[in-house]
Amino acid sequence: TGTTTTHTLLGLHEGTKRTRKSLSELLAPLGSLANHQTGILRQAKEEALDKSIPPEYRADTIRLLALTGLAKSEPIYRSLLGPDRPSAIHDAAIQTLATHTGDRVASILLAGWQSYLPPTREIALSALMTRADRIPTLLDAIESGAIPPPQISATRRALLLRNRDPKLRERAADIFAESRISPRKQVLDDYQSALKLTGDRQRGKTIYETACMACHRFAGQGNAIGPDLSTVSNRTADELLVHIVDPNREVSPNYIQYNVDLKDDESLSGIIAEETANSIVVKTAANQSHAVLRSEIREIRASGLSLMPEGLEAAIDKQSMADLFAYLLRK
Repeated sequence: TGTTTTHTLLGLHEGTKRTRKSLSELLAPLGSLANHQTGILRQAKEEALDKSIPPEYRADTIRLLALTGLAKSEPIYRSLLGPDRPSAIHDAAIQTLATHTGDRVASILLAGWQSYLPPTREIALSALMTRADRIPTLLDAIESGAIPPPQISATRRALLLRNRDPKLRERAADIFAESRISPRKQVLDDYQSALKLTGDRQRGKTIYETACMACHRFAGQGNAIGPDLSTVSNRTADELLVHIVDPNREVSPNYIQYNVDLKDDESLSGIIAEETANSIVVKTAANQSHAVLRSEIREIRASGLSLMPEGLEAAIDKQSMADLFAYLLRK
């Protein structure tokens, strides 16, 4: 059957890695399978792009692209990594693309970065960091802002800073040192005095209801657009101040703002709240959910920013900030 042949070819591909023989050498003793190889791979390319086939059934077909040369399969990878494809297809394509070698792999992986959802970005970062020759391209993307530094987790950042290549280590240190210099630093410095004030919990509750409840939940009140603030009770006031005053310094992957442009010229902005093979749900800052078919999408771009805007402190003076801390931290 086709499935048996597919699995046989995939097994042989693993054999090429272990024995360091070419696929043609391994196929030679198998007679008819060798004769059908070209046709099978041609069909695999067609099926990989066929949106009528459920994503879960296309994963093995996509994996067969590992048996083709990158030069011939690059257009297929670029299509599979486009914004109109579900994450399951992105994931399979990235994992397969990562089996190729050459300096084109990293650039193809990064071309679709803005449309990847957070779990897929982790798969892409893993693929980029498994080979030393891909890391310079990754650092280029971070340095240029194509990948905002907050989208690199602390764990992966530490790996880059400990790279065995001293030039890459030095370059990563320079890039991430610059990313720590926030344009919000002056405001953050100014609000340090709020940490020394005694807050009032009841007044803090009022501040929460007027400034935070539209996007956050706490004590059973509010909307679940941003993180549930019940989880901040184990944080310090210093940490909370940074998140309020400088919301883009460290953005949780699930709360990155995406801009979705539709083919009818409508645009949506918000977090990706749900995803299926054929659609996504965009939740906006106004707590409105919009279901969008992938066939209606022209482009998805991750802003790299939090849905929470900067400048919130304009409506919260220092005493009010201390009151808000007292309420949220239950002090």
